Amino acid sequence: MTGDIEKRLSSAVTNAVPDVLDNILSQCEERKSAVIDIKTAKSSANRFKPMLATAAALALVVGGAFGAGTYRKGHTLDSVVSLDVNPGIEMQISRNETVLAVSGINADGRELIESERVGGAKLEGAKLSELVERLVGSMVGEGYLNDEANSVLVTVNNADSARGAELEAKLLSGISGAMSENGLTGAVIGQSVASDDEHAALAERLGVSKGKAGFIAALGSAYPEYGPDELAGLSINDLGLLCRENIESIESISLVGEPSDKKYVGAQAAVDKVCAETKLKLGEDASAQSKIGVQDGKLVYEIALDVNLQHIECEVDALTGEVLKWLEGFFGEDGEAGEGGSASGTSGETVDGVVDGAGKIVGGVVDGAGKIVGGVVD
Repeated sequence: MTGDIEKRLSSAVTNAVPDVLDNILSQCEERKSAVIDIKTAKSSANRFKPMLATAAALALVVGGAFGAGTYRKGHTLDSVVSLDVNPGIEMQISRNETVLAVSGINADGRELIESERVGGAKLEGAKLSELVERLVGSMVGEGYLNDEANSVLVTVNNADSARGAELEAKLLSGISGAMSENGLTGAVIGQSVASDDEHAALAERLGVSKGKAGFIAALGSAYPEYGPDELAGLSINDLGLLCRENIESIESISLVGEPSDKKYVGAQAAVDKVCAETKLKLGEDASAQSKIGVQDGKLVYEIALDVNLQHIECEVDALTGEVLKWLEGFFGEDGEAGEGGSASGTSGETVDGVVDGAGKIVGGVVDGAGKIVGGVVD
């Protein structure tokens, strides 16, 4: 088949270049003093015809190959990129980062895409970076991204891990810049996968996108105590706050910026709340630790206080500041932990009591096991 193409190209080039040599010579005046060797001249011209035809054919072949390669880069699926905020959007991308197809992953995503189409936005055929910037701007404008929920999860699915990581890094930077241009200090969470098939079943069971399912699976390495079902109800921003707590131990996740915690009371306020309820005062011999956790599908602050040989652990609702659960209360005269004295009262009730005969507890709080937690020792 290749031979036929070359013959046809050679014939086309030969016929396209007329043999004008005979016509030129017939119009020349006869010169007695000059002898023109027509055969020699004609032979030279004929000798170049095959060379010209071959060169032209080669140029067409090379140009065709280049054109075919360019076409493939612009029209062949290379990566699938998804953005999860709620809305969720999925884009099919070519090798040269042209958008081949765009779809909404959920109802909000489909509504946003439809709104873009109605507004005349170019979606298919757009460059990935330009479309992503536009979509981020729309999410900010519609209130999906704001000061209290400023996190975007971007997932790149590419069989070539190096190519996937390269595109992920580019998107992390581009999305962060787009949020900044829209007046929002945001956080971008990135992940790249060679295949999302392993997350497809989990996504279907949880009723979330494959990108979010992959993120939940990655968080499992840092939080084995939380199952996927407990994490599924959290927003991308809430999952981002969990991710930030243990980002060093989650190798498959990248994080640019800080997920917002402005909708929550804050760790310090949670500590102050616990101190107020137990009538403990933080001072030189006191320490407090707080970390984000999950309880019943919502974020909590896990508080640990050590004050004057007393140790208290509890969980505080991150949204309301309410103490949800008293976990432990210990007191030790010489630094040795002793279990809190028992009390007659309901969980959360403030009572008096005695701990191991070491002193009177004033304003102690009863935990779920009926033991006194905290208080000031006389």
